[in-house]
Amino acid sequence: MIFGASYNLFNAEEHFISSLLAHRNHFHYLNAVVQYESNFGESAQEELFRIVNFAKLNGLVDEVFEYKPDLTLPPSINELNKRNIGLSMAKRNNVDYFTTLDADEYYEENQLDFALDFIKTQIPITTVAS
Repeated sequence: MIFGASYNLFNAEEHFISSLLAHRNHFHYLNAVVQYESNFGESAQEELFRIVNFAKLNGLVDEVFEYKPDLTLPPSINELNKRNIGLSMAKRNNVDYFTTLDADEYYEENQLDFALDFIKTQIPITTVAS
């Protein structure tokens, strides 16, 4: 049973490393879908580049995908696209159970442990015949 998560990242980079550290031991697979340009064409803070690179170099994320928003689309569609990319990356890595996170989101360790244990013991994995 493989648990995975994807971070949707543009801002709140000051929380990203501590959120990763809070979750890294609970998820088998973590990715980040990062955009360095906002849905309105504004550049991200320079610190975002450094923090994402630090996370990659230190094994806090398994993969990083750079998302370039389509400025002709509504922001909500770009955000949905980012989350779907993270899901696709997780599927490619055989993740059975998946969640999305923003950089400033944290699960309390005991609540996360409870949820993951519940999934392991109460929710059977079914295989879809091809």
